[in-house]
Amino acid sequence: MTLVDVRPDDPALPVPQPAPPAGRAARRRAAPPRERGPRRPLGPGRALLAWVLTAVGLLCLWLVLFATVLSGLQAAGAQRGLYDTMREELSLATVPVGAPIDPGAPVALLTAPAAGWQNLVVVEGTSSGILRDGPGHRADTVLPGQAGVAVLYGKGVTYGAPFGRISGFRPGDDIDVVTGFGEFHFTVSDVRRANDPLPPPLEPGTGRLTLVSVESGPGLQSLLPDQLVYVDAALKGDPAAGGGGRPAQVSAADQAMGTDPAALVPLLLWVQALALVVVATTWAAVRWGGRQTWLVATPILVAVLWGTTNTAMVLVPNLA
Repeated sequence: MTLVDVRPDDPALPVPQPAPPAGRAARRRAAPPRERGPRRPLGPGRALLAWVLTAVGLLCLWLVLFATVLSGLQAAGAQRGLYDTMREELSLATVPVGAPIDPGAPVALLTAPAAGWQNLVVVEGTSSGILRDGPGHRADTVLPGQAGVAVLYGKGVTYGAPFGRISGFRPGDDIDVVTGFGEFHFTVSDVRRANDPLPPPLEPGTGRLTLVSVESGPGLQSLLPDQLVYVDAALKGDPAAGGGGRPAQVSAADQAMGTDPAALVPLLLWVQALALVVVATTWAAVRWGGRQTWLVATPILVAVLWGTTNTAMVLVPNLA
């Protein structure tokens, strides 16, 4: 066995290199994780403020959802029931034509391709509560198809906005109306706003249909109607006779942009019911657990909240 004398400066041997310094990423990986201390609980004041802000935010979201979507579903259901009633009364020739007519009773059907109407049911009365079901006939005017001016109101923002597109009418567009007197045809003559010239007085033995609603801006501005819009349509053909006994005037709640203060008492009862449900739900969640409580309480809470909001909408101007 031969021993080889190897010198440190022999070029055949690799010279050990110093290890490169550890990078920032390597140091981060090598660093032990820092332990997070327990979160400091919110004080009573901050916790209450956070709860109130959350509740207000959810309530505002619910109001927007109800006004733009859910109220339209309710109005669509009401229209289906009213249409069935109207068809039955037309077949029996019992559609009311002479005053007094019960508020909320169906009195006419509207069809107008320009507005997207196909047998839209018109009810008697123009208060905010009545217009939740559909367009309303102002009680101190004649019925559509009679000699004189028949005035119909309709919501332009909430509850499906049945009159939300009447500003799109153009002169010459057709509107067909069916009442207890028969079927009548109207031709749009003008679309006007506030301070526009009024239509000329009617000639004896002629009829006119006037649609009234609100006009609003695009996007979120649609929730803030800013002006009234009127559509005048002339009756083609001879008017129907009869059906007198109309009241000389209607209450302030039935006039354009009127509100119904009679809804304050029912609204107070609904608010009390809502508060009772919220308190009972909170107590049950603390005592029995949140998951089980919300499973049972959610349908009840939604139903009471729906009733409260639906009643509060009566305080909104009738054309909105």
